[in-house]
Amino acid sequence: MNKKKDGKRTIQQNMILKTVILLSCIIVLLGISIIANEYNRVYKINIEKINAYTNETARNLEEAFEFVSNTIVLAATETSVLEWCKDPSYFEEKNENYVFNRNRYKEELKKVFNYSSAWNNRGIAYISVFENDKLLLYTYTVPKKDIIIERHLQEVYDSEQINNIYNTGLYYFLSPVPKDDTMYAALKIAAPKERESNLIILLGINNDAIENTYEGKIEYDTMLTLILDEDNKNLYSRDMQDDEFIKQVAKYKDVNESIFFYKGVEYECITKNIKTVNLSLVNVIPKNSINKMVLKELTIILYMISLVFLISIIVVFCMSKRNTQFIKDLDDAMEAIKDENYAIRLKPYSNKAENDLSETFNNMTMKMEKLINEEYKSKILYQELELEMIQQQVNPHFLFNILTIIQIKAKMLQDDTIYHMLKALSGFLRASLYSEKNARIPIGKELEYTEFYLYLQKQRFEEQLQYSISLPEHLGKYELPRLTIEPLVENSVIHGMNNLNRSMEIKIKVEEAEHAIRIEVCDNGIGFDVESLHTDDCHSLKREKIGLRNTGTRLQLLYNSELHIESKIGEGTIIWFELPKY
Repeated sequence: MNKKKDGKRTIQQNMILKTVILLSCIIVLLGISIIANEYNRVYKINIEKINAYTNETARNLEEAFEFVSNTIVLAATETSVLEWCKDPSYFEEKNENYVFNRNRYKEELKKVFNYSSAWNNRGIAYISVFENDKLLLYTYTVPKKDIIIERHLQEVYDSEQINNIYNTGLYYFLSPVPKDDTMYAALKIAAPKERESNLIILLGINNDAIENTYEGKIEYDTMLTLILDEDNKNLYSRDMQDDEFIKQVAKYKDVNESIFFYKGVEYECITKNIKTVNLSLVNVIPKNSINKMVLKELTIILYMISLVFLISIIVVFCMSKRNTQFIKDLDDAMEAIKDENYAIRLKPYSNKAENDLSETFNNMTMKMEKLINEEYKSKILYQELELEMIQQQVNPHFLFNILTIIQIKAKMLQDDTIYHMLKALSGFLRASLYSEKNARIPIGKELEYTEFYLYLQKQRFEEQLQYSISLPEHLGKYELPRLTIEPLVENSVIHGMNNLNRSMEIKIKVEEAEHAIRIEVCDNGIGFDVESLHTDDCHSLKREKIGLRNTGTRLQLLYNSELHIESKIGEGTIIWFELPKY
């Protein structure tokens, strides 16, 4: 018996389910705690790595900018520059040595490139010289079309940034111009005071060389790197040229680590100052990009937790099933007892407590089985015999009296009365003696047999006995055991008419109650002592009183219904009971 008949879970199933649910909750909560701690740890490691990348990139840029500084200083101290300071017309076209002077300075700049290894590391894209808004010359390490170089140089020179270079002898970094993402360094060389003339040296820094200094760009491919000057201008970034974004980032350039939102996206911002050139290196990365990397690193942990969870559930399920097997067996055994299987027994168990309970249960069921077989079945047999006796009890004296009356009537009267009496007698005898025991018959049929009895008694007592039967037609179909009402009517006739010097009326009424059918036998005879039914033993009771007691017993056994008797000496008796509607 593995399942309940009503489809509900067994006690064992409930215990296993509760244990599995409890363990699942514990593992889930523990897993969430582990994942949360591990997430914070891995996230912190990534931030530390970005910090380390930023610091390393800042050191690389310091070295690169030192290289730029050395190169531009060398370019500003060449012989051609010194000659220009002495001779105002040194780079003027009207000077007969103009072409020679230009080429001489250009060769000097190439020597500077060779000296500073610019040709090898290609850190500098090109260098150019302007005199009073005029492009004198340029040379480059990264080949480009001359027209493009000249256009870019002129655009940079024409920008307002050149006008902001007030101090001579100091170089400045210029932000890229439209369609040219090259970062520039500019140095202004002023002529002696008596001359209003100056040289502007523009040094274009190679984009790839700048990017080669960026650490972590491969690992964090969504990271944006910006270089901001004191005026919060972005000097270099191929990643983004959004002015609003740069303004947002500039708010946090003096903070090492910060978080900000831009257009609904949360960013981590890591800043490092490049002190030698008063610039700020800013690495910005979307937080969801870090989260994706963290989740990748947590994948193994998630798999491990899931595996532990699955193994734990399986182990707990098996252990719970094993440990609750006794409860299941006991539950099944109780179900068997409900089905009146008292021969059920529990098996021995290795656990002492369970085995003791098993033995106790087996002893109990053995005693129950013995009690049922020896006591309950014998009682049932006794009750069946008692019912059979009730149904077969017919007073022989009554039969002789009736036969005597019929003989007298036959001699004195010559009418149909004898016929009807014989008909009533035969019907009553048929009901009393020849019907199957324990048979149930409709109420209407029972009252028909009862009326045979009353008809015969009326022939005996004539006008001294009156009777009436009230039965609604729709109630006549309900059944009750044979000869249930007749003993009640017999009691009214025998006790009610005994020594009565007046006429007596018997009323039989069948009524519909709320959930039952009420049957009542009422007479106005002399009455009797009701207590005698309960105090007298069966041997001292008269037959009709035995019939009352037996009828009550039968109603109690079959319907759990009581036989109610109300009687007063000299006034009469009311006997009633109720039958269920089925």
